[in-house]
Amino acid sequence: MSNKIIVTSEKNNIGKSLYCVKISNELCSMEISKENKKVVIVEFSEKNKSIAEYLELEEQIIYDIKDALDGVCNIDQAIINISDKIDLLPTPRLKDKLSNVEMSSFNKLISELERSYDYIIIEAAKISKCYCINVKDINSIIILNNNEFSSLAQINDDFIVASENSIKNKFIIINKYDSSSAKKNEALNIKDFSKVFPEPILSFVKYDDKYDSLKSDYFLTKNNDELSKVIEDISKKIY
Repeated sequence: MSNKIIVTSEKNNIGKSLYCVKISNELCSMEISKENKKVVIVEFSEKNKSIAEYLELEEQIIYDIKDALDGVCNIDQAIINISDKIDLLPTPRLKDKLSNVEMSSFNKLISELERSYDYIIIEAAKISKCYCINVKDINSIIILNNNEFSSLAQINDDFIVASENSIKNKFIIINKYDSSSAKKNEALNIKDFSKVFPEPILSFVKYDDKYDSLKSDYFLTKNNDELSKVIEDISKKIY
């Protein structure tokens, strides 16, 4: 049975695409991963910039995840290759194409993917409102947010869904942590989060300008910065 992981956030432009690809790459490159593990990223969210755009693979897209869900094509026709071990089931280019997806269709899709992949990483926006995903069948959840005042309630909504569905591994990452705003009391600080969520599941990645203009080489290579170290640590825990 595949190891199923959700990467989610209640906010846009927070780094879901980046984390999905970097975690996939980390899982496939770890020393203990010598059995040719395969990963598929199920891009089940609509956003301004898709994973295919970040990786400059848009021209390879003929069908997308919704086409596969609707039976317009089979899964293999919709899949595009990121690397020899990582595949992508891309999000639609058309806005709102992902509306009205039924749980039965999504479950069937995941079941078919389990035949070919060791890891299924699902990128999903607002998991607390994404009713078509069978959350009870998920092994790990990675909740991303920043330190704006709205983030605490948003994270809690997703964390409650994860807890109610007995997801074993729960991780919260405060991505793009703005320490300057926190010092001015214009945003939440580390202590505010630590009072609500326990330290072992809570990580912080400070805001860095470079994360707003990343190119495909950063997505696909191993780095030694703060973000990469957090991803490496989480990947070891969900392996």
